[in-house]
Amino acid sequence: MWIEFPSETKLFAEQDTFMVGSAIMVVPATDSNTDQAIDVAFPSQENWYDIKTHTSYIGPSKRQFSVDLSTTLVFARGGSVIVTRERYRSSSDLMKRDPFTIYVYVGRNGTASGRLYVDDGDTYDYEQGAFIERELSFSGAKLTSRPSILTKDTSAYQDYLKKMANVRVERLVVVGLRNRLTKAIVAENGVTREIELSYKGAANDAECVVRDPAVHIGEDWEINFV
Repeated sequence: MWIEFPSETKLFAEQDTFMVGSAIMVVPATDSNTDQAIDVAFPSQENWYDIKTHTSYIGPSKRQFSVDLSTTLVFARGGSVIVTRERYRSSSDLMKRDPFTIYVYVGRNGTASGRLYVDDGDTYDYEQGAFIERELSFSGAKLTSRPSILTKDTSAYQDYLKKMANVRVERLVVVGLRNRLTKAIVAENGVTREIELSYKGAANDAECVVRDPAVHIGEDWEINFV
């Protein structure tokens, strides 16, 4: 924790809580008691969202949670975009062409950012540019996908792009909205279409779900919320 938040001296003695990257905070149950109370210190002037319920907690603050040994508390940092694959497979190899889900955890200033990265997972071809890395940015109620500065237009990149041409985003969840929105306008490769937003199955009123925006991970696109 102290590496990610070096100015917050109260976190220096924290032994159990740890960060996965800069976007995810993990708080495991480490006491031998079956039922226990865990004090969670939320750092920085930012929102933190429970990964399961999307309940928001504002830092810096401390909250107590009742858990058991099977519980691991996980919180997403406000201002982050987190990309997942959520289809259950018997091996990671079977997931190579699976679609992605994108979670946008809106920060206190109304923005969020993150990256999507994927390569073949087997070879060193990424050294020749055979990977997809996208900068995902949410601002002004608009999510955009653009290539990262590490993306080079090499033949290896073009070959890998063709292999992944049909891999899409199957679900987009925006968490921490201040106003209830009605639709998303999706623009990709000069084609624009509208998708009605769904609040069915949402963890709370502060989030919305775009079901199958069908944008492709290797292309430039944007999604405007209105």
